Amino acid sequence: MQISASLIIAVNLCLTFTEQASFLKLLFEVTSAFGTVGLSTGITPTLSCYGKLLITLTIFAGRVGTLTLLLSIALRPLTTLILKEMGVKYIIAKADNALHGKMLEKIGADRIVYPERDMGARIVHNLMSSNVIDYIELARNLVGMNLKKSNIRAVVIAIKREKQLILSPDPLAQFNNNDILVLVGDCSSIQRFEGSDGHL
Repeated sequence: MQISASLIIAVNLCLTFTEQASFLKLLFEVTSAFGTVGLSTGITPTLSCYGKLLITLTIFAGRVGTLTLLLSIALRPLTTLILKEMGVKYIIAKADNALHGKMLEKIGADRIVYPERDMGARIVHNLMSSNVIDYIELARNLVGMNLKKSNIRAVVIAIKREKQLILSPDPLAQFNNNDILVLVGDCSSIQRFEGSDGHL
């Protein structure tokens, strides 16, 4: 209750600095948004972009619940720390953003995954490149290796490195961190490559 009230007051105070509406009208809008009851004084369409964003975030917090929202953010680092103390050798943690990922990495997570960001990148690649069947992120354990040592059971026809496209790459050419490989092969080989995180 106290967390919810604090959130409503904080959002309302922010809106009083950015909007021209009266304090009571803004308080009504914020409380209604948090309660997701659908009532309004009609001032929401007149709010600035910043004001509309705050109202949207308040609706989201009200729907999910402030305690649930805070716990979902706070428990991941705590769980990572407990697992590290228990002696778990390899910890994979999910992060919401780069800052959250850095925090988890400093606590001791061995690998950070960003499912929302990665899926977004995958969809963008599929939409923008109609000739690309699928997009696979290059595993970290391949960075610094070359084609010969990687034992990839598919034909690498090109490596896209920043703005440069390397066609028919040298078998001794090393993979860099942001390289994109263009592979040709049967589905089972490529799926094995994707599922094994680069180990074949």
